[in-house]
Amino acid sequence: MAARKKQPVQDPHFSPDPDLFRPPASKVWAGVIVRSRTPHARIVGVVHPPLPAGWALVLPADIPGNPTFQVFRGRFPVLGDDEAQYIGEPLALVAGPVEDEVRQWADKVRFVTRNLSLDEFAEASPHLRRKTITGGDKAAALDGVHGTMEVEGVYSSGPQDHGHLDPVEVLARVTPQVVAVRIKTQWPAHVVNSVARVLDRDPNEVKVLATVSSGTANSQVWYPSLLAVHAALLSRAANRAVSLKLTKEEEFLYSPKRPEARTLLRTILAPDGRILSLQADLVVQAGAYGVLEDELLDRAVVGILAPYKLGHFVVHAHVETSHTPPRGPVGGMGEGLGLFALESHVHDLCRALGQDPAQWRSEQTLTKDSRTFSNLPLKADSPLKSLVPQLAKSSDYSRKHAAYELLQERIDRFQDEALPLRGIGLAAGFQGNGFLAGGTSPVNIEGRLDPDGRLSLYIPIVTANNRSVQLWKESAAAILQIPVDDVRICPVFTGDHPTGGPSISSRAFEIVPKLLLQTCEGIAQKRFRQPLPITVRKVYRRNKGPAWDNDEFTGQPFLSFSWGAAVAEVELVPLLAEIRIRKISLLVDAGPRIDDASARNALTEGVQMAVGWAITESIHWEKLAISHESFLRYRLPGPRELPPLDIQFYEGPKETPPRGLGSLGANVVAPALLSAIRQAVGPDLKSIPVSRKMLDEALRYHEAFLYPER
Repeated sequence: MAARKKQPVQDPHFSPDPDLFRPPASKVWAGVIVRSRTPHARIVGVVHPPLPAGWALVLPADIPGNPTFQVFRGRFPVLGDDEAQYIGEPLALVAGPVEDEVRQWADKVRFVTRNLSLDEFAEASPHLRRKTITGGDKAAALDGVHGTMEVEGVYSSGPQDHGHLDPVEVLARVTPQVVAVRIKTQWPAHVVNSVARVLDRDPNEVKVLATVSSGTANSQVWYPSLLAVHAALLSRAANRAVSLKLTKEEEFLYSPKRPEARTLLRTILAPDGRILSLQADLVVQAGAYGVLEDELLDRAVVGILAPYKLGHFVVHAHVETSHTPPRGPVGGMGEGLGLFALESHVHDLCRALGQDPAQWRSEQTLTKDSRTFSNLPLKADSPLKSLVPQLAKSSDYSRKHAAYELLQERIDRFQDEALPLRGIGLAAGFQGNGFLAGGTSPVNIEGRLDPDGRLSLYIPIVTANNRSVQLWKESAAAILQIPVDDVRICPVFTGDHPTGGPSISSRAFEIVPKLLLQTCEGIAQKRFRQPLPITVRKVYRRNKGPAWDNDEFTGQPFLSFSWGAAVAEVELVPLLAEIRIRKISLLVDAGPRIDDASARNALTEGVQMAVGWAITESIHWEKLAISHESFLRYRLPGPRELPPLDIQFYEGPKETPPRGLGSLGANVVAPALLSAIRQAVGPDLKSIPVSRKMLDEALRYHEAFLYPER
């Protein structure tokens, strides 16, 4: 009898139990979310067809643990119980063997509702959270200054979808011993805690296998955790593995969008361009429940206050909730909302002063003898002091800006509607790395040198950037002087490993290289003194410094800042009413680059988000819901809209650490695009996305100059 071939032992660090995380399709049931059809009402009861034998139906009363979902200080129901707050809110869950049959059954479910009484409506109506931030002395700032001028403008930005192309899918398997979840997420630790909280299980029993997605947009921060909770509830009820998938339309209509923002800025200027006083009224739309409302609002305020010198400022900031789906950190964590308003306002300030926008920014940016809005002294000039002049020179901004201004002044000489109108815009800004509301949670890296000489690394960062993973391997191999092929990166699996915060780009660029160096050096020190295997774990915690106070707006707001400036050139042919982006130039100061290609890819993704936000991606609301027409006509930027990119990196001191780049491109390119469009077709455009209707109105205004007799 032939001897049985010995099977190799599977390393659980690299091959999590396939029976739990990758079961055969025949053993997996399909889950579907039953959603609210009304924006706001009391739920009286539910009516549904007979549930087929063996199927699982989960209602709010069936939740074994805490029925609320939590993100920092924000909470909302896992399943709406007494009251529906928006169209599309999850109210029930159902699972069965065939997805089409389950969806057909779910479509027949009806919830009996009643309208709220006036007293109930007043008690449960959306709230408007307010805060006021002040700094400086207005009287002292204005004292002795003559010839001041006041400039005022209202600037608004619309919602935006995350634009992921891959489907949203979660697989969960709940057993008495373990809860297994396979999911595309940036925040495995939050999935663990959320599932454990709702199922009333020990977090150590929840194992999450995090897989990569096609994008790195921050919209994946908390939303996948909610889907994981739903899938786990269905798996518990069905006593089998359940896969929860969202259709593309379902995802578009109900997943988090970039928050809308509307900002009124009123500035008192000195004749030399100094901002003597800035008053801002900012309203951010957070949707139902106000998820991450503190983070989004505070970062938007920082976006207004951080870049330039301010003699005095007062900001009235508001977060407005509504009976629409919750908003999320799409395209950034919030500072882009404030930067868009500020940089668009700077366009108006420079027009009122008759000053070159590049020169104004260079003169008004913070210097080492000034203090920040949070009352911290600067040890050196703001990076914008160098970035703006260097980019203006390399892009020939000042000459082109002056030429296009002259063209607008002489527009009455041209009578050809086929002649393109041209404009160029400049904007500057930053990306804040780390959280405000939740701080910067610890990041852990674990390394294990095995007896066979192979190095196993667990890095709890979910990244689709294969180049980053390869660089981590090469760095570790160089320190330990082993072949690169002997370095293995474990899948992001929470089973036996520590987990940290979300895998936003600032962590991948700034924190991981430090910890990887420390981990490998620790192994090298023990390598010839201790027997193998050797395991070393390193933890990153935010350095102690002036603590951030989100009520007083004092202290150090972020782990670090990444700075950048952008120049956008556009043209518009009146006959076609079509915006053509001729070129976008970027200059970035985000510390030394670990990998040039990865840095350029991150910035390119940000530029794509900015082009969509400013021009192509338009969402319309009808009766508190995203219209079906918006879903059908929603258009991500295509090759026609994506221009040649000139990406440059500022070569600063080598001792500074690498910093994040994920949303920096979007933060500076969007206001630069609007500034260029405004120079081309008129200064009254102060909102994005720039729709065809807005262009038509601007062109009619332009036509009045061409043909005054009309």
